[in-house]
Amino acid sequence: MYASSTRSPSRLAVLLIRVVAACLIAFFVTAWVRTALTAADDPAVLSRDWTAFHQAAQLLLAGQADEVYARSLDTPLPFAYPPFVLYLLAPLGVLGPVAAYVACTVAGVLIVVATLVLLRRLLPAPPGEHLTVTFVALASAPWIATIIVGQLTPVYLFALVAGFLLLKRGRPVRGGLLLSLLLIKPNFGIVLAGALLWQRRYRALGGFVSGSVALCVASLPLGIAIWSEYLAASRFMVDALHNGAIPMWKQQTLLAALTTLLPNVDPAAVRSLWAVLCAGLVMCLAAVFRQRVVRRDLPRLLAVTVLIMVACNPYTYFYDALLLLMPAGVWYLDRARYAGGRTHGLVGCCILATFVLQHVGLFVWPGMPALAGLTASVWLAGELVDRWRAIRSCRPSTFDRPFVAEALRPPAS
Repeated sequence: MYASSTRSPSRLAVLLIRVVAACLIAFFVTAWVRTALTAADDPAVLSRDWTAFHQAAQLLLAGQADEVYARSLDTPLPFAYPPFVLYLLAPLGVLGPVAAYVACTVAGVLIVVATLVLLRRLLPAPPGEHLTVTFVALASAPWIATIIVGQLTPVYLFALVAGFLLLKRGRPVRGGLLLSLLLIKPNFGIVLAGALLWQRRYRALGGFVSGSVALCVASLPLGIAIWSEYLAASRFMVDALHNGAIPMWKQQTLLAALTTLLPNVDPAAVRSLWAVLCAGLVMCLAAVFRQRVVRRDLPRLLAVTVLIMVACNPYTYFYDALLLLMPAGVWYLDRARYAGGRTHGLVGCCILATFVLQHVGLFVWPGMPALAGLTASVWLAGELVDRWRAIRSCRPSTFDRPFVAEALRPPAS
């Protein structure tokens, strides 16, 4: 194995992080309570994302599921999720507007708490270190934005961490079934399926495909025609992204960073540059995935998968960046697995910059260039460089098993 040159953070640094995070949490919790108390009379609150979910749930319970997509296209918040998501949202249909908003918030908090509990099992570490991760997660701008607008991102994060935990424990089919929930956001689910295929995780991919089929079959009672409505809504969202109706500064991708930093450059040229850069990152990731590595490196490889799924995606909204909690947690809790202190430090600087830029871009300077997408991409590049250094520095005997066999081997009793 390789020897890590990374060091544990000082107590003063950890204390400072916790104090700053606690102040941010207290401020935004206070703001949310004030918002919830005035939600019934505040037009801004009644026009956020959760209202699209509430309206869709009401139409489902009223037997008008075929109108969910058509009606939403006439509103500022189109409903562009697959039909099977309607079942997840159904309980909101029996609640009033304010109660539905509070329910979205409470559900999001409970799911994130459950995710943080599972993260302790995925990445064993002293309780104090997990406490620091919890502080930072709850103080992050994507989490705060998720709570404010009432989004579904905690569900994706839970599916990722729970699915990866099952993969680590040698239960690939169950893990794949859980990971299929990422199809709630198909642009994430498709990338994840491709990563499973390229990593030769065929049993996990089988579980993913089985879960995907089950989700689609579950929507059959809603009728086949609803899928064509969903595709029309998806095309509407793609067009809105291209024509600027969806602000690029709210995106957390490399494409958004290039678009906002090069406003006077032809959009086709910007997209071409983005495609070339993403292709280079994907090729590097593919080279790392095809190597044979030890089982303990599984969380880091999965974290890199999440990074490329977020940073190189054409559409990752500000609340979707909550998924970066997983690779950030791996960086902090699994730091002994890094091959070099310099690359670990570079990644840490990128994480800090991403955290700060997300807060500034959402709450201080709306409309600023989407620099968080750029720092997340550099973060990804740093992870790939360190991963490759780790592979190169290992003894040949380390690679005596294929990655998939070693990664999925049941733990010794």
